[in-house]
Amino acid sequence: IEGVSLLGFVQLLQMEKVSHHLRIYAPSGTGSLFFETGELRGAVTGEQHGRRAALSILSWAEEG
Repeated sequence: IEGVSLLGFVQLLQMEKVSHHLRIYAPSGTGSLFFETGELRGAVTGEQHGRRAALSILSWAEEG
């Protein structure tokens, strides 16, 4: 989706209370965020899982 930041898209998923598997491709790596009825339920990137993976993926939003 062009013109929407990663953080903005995550907020949309939360507001709409959707269940979705979001796959993110960035220069820093590839990861997945798993939402269930708008709640972040899991994340995976490389060797990281859970909260650590979610924080890593969301930090990619700051990269230009």
